[in-house]
Amino acid sequence: MDEIELNNLYNKWFNKNYNYLLREIKNNVANAGMSDYAEDLLHIVIEGLMSKPYEMRLQMYQDSKIGNWVLKACAFQIKSGTSPFYNQLRKYYDRNYKQSNEFEYGWYSETQNHDESLYDCFRRVMTDELNWYENKLIDLKYYQNYTYTQLNEEFGLPLSTLKQEYERVFEIIRNKCQHC
Repeated sequence: MDEIELNNLYNKWFNKNYNYLLREIKNNVANAGMSDYAEDLLHIVIEGLMSKPYEMRLQMYQDSKIGNWVLKACAFQIKSGTSPFYNQLRKYYDRNYKQSNEFEYGWYSETQNHDESLYDCFRRVMTDELNWYENKLIDLKYYQNYTYTQLNEEFGLPLSTLKQEYERVFEIIRNKCQHC
């Protein structure tokens, strides 16, 4: 069997078992707040698996151990602080996640009583100084709680670009509203 045939067998296997793997990852591996990233985690692990040497992938296929390997790799990836999943997604989640409804950077919170001028400043910067893309990005991510995967589907941009843009735009807003 050559590498193309093996890749085709893997494609068939993943087509058949994808929903099962995703459900297992959401319910058992990436539970709690990380379940929103289950699909991203699965894709990163599949990418890693497909980059493994041909002999290893062939042996795993012949021994019917693909599913076990994928789930175990997901468990390692989600807990590791050096994994591709951590570097691409989790470090942003860890940095931005708050238990409360507090704004991600801590300078504005809807649960606290602020002077109305802070909110006015925030809205003014969004409407007057940001372009349509930046406004829509803030609206979808902050107000509508879109995940980066959903933003990727909306804008068609890579996840890393979306994260950088989101942080850049919030830095603009934070700098403009410091005086409030």
